[in-house]
Amino acid sequence: MLTITQKIKLSVLFSKTLLFLFLFSVSVNVFAQGSFVSGKVTGPSGESLAGVSILVKGTSRGTSTDNNGNFSLNVTDPNATLIVSYVGFQTMEVNLAGQNTITVALVASGKQLDQVVVVGYGTQRKRDITGSSASVKGSEIMNIPALTATQAIQGKVAGVQITSSGAPGSAPNVRIRGVGSILGGADPLYVVDGIITDDIRNINSADIVSIDILKDASSTAIYGARAANGVVLITTKAGTKGKFTVSYNGYAGVKMLVHKVQMAQANLYTLYSNEAAGVNAITSADITGNTNWYDELTHPAFIQNHNISVSGGKNKYRFFFSGGYLKEQGSLKGNDYTRFTLRYNHDISITSKLKLGNNLSFSHYVSNNKPYSLFTTAYIAAPIYNAKNPDGTYGFTTKSDVGNPLATLEYTHDQSYGVRGEGSLWGEYQITKNLSFRSSFGIDAQQNNGKIYVPVYQVGTTTQRNDVSRLTYTADSIYQWVWDNYFTYNKQFGTAHNLTVTAGHTSERKNGWTENSIKNNVANDKSQWKLNFTDTAGGQQNLRRAIDNYYKRESYFARLNYRFEDKYLVNATFRRDANSNFSPSYRWGNFPSIGVGWLINKENFMSHQKLFDNLKLRASYGLVGNDVILPGRFDLTPTDLLYAYFGTTRINGAIPTGIVDPNLKWEVTKEFDLGVEFSSMNGKLNGEIDYYHKNATNALYTIPLVDVGFGSQFLTNAANVLNQGIEISLGWNNRINNNTKYSLRANATFNKNVVENIGLGKALDFGSLGNGWTATRTVVGQPIGSFWVFKTNGIFQTAADVAAYPHVTNAQPGDFRIVDVNGDGVIDNLDRVFVGSYQPKVYGGFNATLNWKKFDFNLDIFGNFGNKVYNANKGVRYGGNYNVAYDIASKRWEPGSNNNTNPRAFNGVPYPTDYFVESGSFVRINNITAGYTIQPNTKYINSVRIYASAQNPFILTKYTGFTPELPGNPNEAGIELNIYPISATYMIGVNIQFK
Repeated sequence: MLTITQKIKLSVLFSKTLLFLFLFSVSVNVFAQGSFVSGKVTGPSGESLAGVSILVKGTSRGTSTDNNGNFSLNVTDPNATLIVSYVGFQTMEVNLAGQNTITVALVASGKQLDQVVVVGYGTQRKRDITGSSASVKGSEIMNIPALTATQAIQGKVAGVQITSSGAPGSAPNVRIRGVGSILGGADPLYVVDGIITDDIRNINSADIVSIDILKDASSTAIYGARAANGVVLITTKAGTKGKFTVSYNGYAGVKMLVHKVQMAQANLYTLYSNEAAGVNAITSADITGNTNWYDELTHPAFIQNHNISVSGGKNKYRFFFSGGYLKEQGSLKGNDYTRFTLRYNHDISITSKLKLGNNLSFSHYVSNNKPYSLFTTAYIAAPIYNAKNPDGTYGFTTKSDVGNPLATLEYTHDQSYGVRGEGSLWGEYQITKNLSFRSSFGIDAQQNNGKIYVPVYQVGTTTQRNDVSRLTYTADSIYQWVWDNYFTYNKQFGTAHNLTVTAGHTSERKNGWTENSIKNNVANDKSQWKLNFTDTAGGQQNLRRAIDNYYKRESYFARLNYRFEDKYLVNATFRRDANSNFSPSYRWGNFPSIGVGWLINKENFMSHQKLFDNLKLRASYGLVGNDVILPGRFDLTPTDLLYAYFGTTRINGAIPTGIVDPNLKWEVTKEFDLGVEFSSMNGKLNGEIDYYHKNATNALYTIPLVDVGFGSQFLTNAANVLNQGIEISLGWNNRINNNTKYSLRANATFNKNVVENIGLGKALDFGSLGNGWTATRTVVGQPIGSFWVFKTNGIFQTAADVAAYPHVTNAQPGDFRIVDVNGDGVIDNLDRVFVGSYQPKVYGGFNATLNWKKFDFNLDIFGNFGNKVYNANKGVRYGGNYNVAYDIASKRWEPGSNNNTNPRAFNGVPYPTDYFVESGSFVRINNITAGYTIQPNTKYINSVRIYASAQNPFILTKYTGFTPELPGNPNEAGIELNIYPISATYMIGVNIQFK
């Protein structure tokens, strides 16, 4: 039996061996046999078109053009026909007729239904797809200052909600058609060049050709038990036969907070605090400064990104190589993230039937971290003293429980860093004209390290101190691999029937270990901030264990696509999955789907109408799964050791500490989709409308136990969650003249989320406010993570008013009048009500592009409507003399003011009321970009594009906190407490294409 270390070494050796063989095959490619065609694709004015899809008709083999419009493709038939398609242009079929080099000039059309898109284990024309999917070109996101590609597509795709944090290095929350799981995973499945992953922060956006998002069960069922939350397919660039092409893309800019909260300054803070305490606890002698803590902790942050790529090919092979460097500072001083990436994609035609290739990437990152909680600390810190004294020591006050935030920032030494290698080695063999086989082995290996050092310090005479230095050092070694093997059969029967069948098998493994060491009394010397995990000197404590989320998966899949007379479509998919994290009795699951489509415009009765160029009606139904669960949750493991003596003999025993459900299984989502796609006015107008009904069944939920003695609850499949809604996407493309063209695109999603059933379970409370209260609850009849608070009806103005109305203990004039909802004369949890959730009722985006001669302009807008957020910062006054926002302090209730908006000055724990719940609706400009392209008459440079861009420069919202964009766990997202706000980025960049 091989150990984990041996398995990793074997995998690495295997990968290196195959890579060597591929590189060797490149050097001897002159012996390879086969037919290779290359060419160039241009637009009506002769301009090069990048990202054009090229497919060999009757097969699944295809490619796309590079940044200069060039392509190369291996074909088995010198008389093959190529299908050339691109958004905004008419699809063309080009017969090679024995030619090795061709030039294709596309004609403007805008008929999106002809676009070839990536689907699971293959490609299809958009017109042939019976499910709901969307595609975003890599050129649309390449110059957006975002760590991940998903951040860059916010607002571009209907049905896809993306919520980001402002922290450098953080991954966004991506929700496709709502949240369907309560305690399971809610993130989509990512597939990068066939490699399944849950984290794409290692992928350089400049390397991406396209992002294809599969939204409904018909599209995602090919991925079975992992597809309930949608699938995001990412395809990276490939090389092109011909001379080398070198490109450089880079930008640099500055990031700034755009929605700072104005805090009460020294005098107003003193007045407010003394009113809250009822005495003059703070005097003028205690005021030694007037500090804006946000100004002390934050700064304009610098961001830069540089990418260089080299691509080309010769004879039977092609390659793409790129290197990228990203450095992003955070708004908090000392917080930054650095990433370095390398990519090498290569393929070679050994013969006319055999093709081999690889997609390899490497990344290295370093993140210097600072606590998110500092944004809350800066909110509540007393402004009456200086951050630092003239002698360089930290300022302090004994009049507040909150320590010096700047000291906390600068005494935090927290760094994480790591490397990651991700790649696939693949081969394709054309067995016959109609039958092909593909095998692909992908591996994702990563090493993540972290170190946190806390020095000895004390700030003044306060309790802000640490008496014993401590170093915590961690290392996670994780590897996973996936091996796909599948056949594709494609056959055209006469002129009416076309059949494509794909069938195969997939194996997956994930394993690894995590190590942790802690040592006290470590010197404040960075050169010593590393521990050996086997060392025990100096009282060092070490822990080594397996990672939490290891698994084994086995899968079989099949898909049938049938097209009759190019107007009637059928897509049937079946996948059978097994996951080691479930009990043997429930380890396997079946996930079928069926989709049908009708190209109505192809009917004879539509031949004389002029309204629609294309009109397609489609419907689908299918089952997909969610298997995100930690291993062993079905297994009852005794952990409490007992013993008893029988005479002098000791007998050991154990008892269970809880109850488990041995029948745990995956969550199953049943989804129906009905959609229509159309284009009109010679392709100028195009659109897509979908209705979906997505019912997640057997969702994981906890059931309470009463008087059992083995714990308070257990996990089982008990809940149902429904998401249903409508998606609308519209686009308009027009060319005014040879010098001017523009496009307008808009999308909107209307989604309703509701928990329909929790079995024998009770409502679950989430959203801790850090003061003993929670703000959200998940229960039948409400959206997941709904805000559950006390309703208010004004403010008590007098003592008589308090006495005449049910109230909480110690209520005073100036406090909120909490509504006695159930009328029992007592204010308690039975009076709490639901007032909305963070999940929006409507969200969408708008995009406009304009090209005039050599100038280009782009505008992206994103909107989010109908949701709520909880401004928890307003309620953080459970300590002594915490600061508050200026508006709260200046507009507080005072005797005789008749103020019914803001309460009196107070210290203590506030009840969670609707006062803290605000509108989460907003409209934000995501991006404004203006560029100018020149084509210098030089020997080495083909084109230079210079541009200026603003990311998130403006937001329109009624929310009074930092940001209404608050990512997090679905059960508690939308609470502003210890969050990292979004910044605006202003930058300039350049794209250079070398000859």
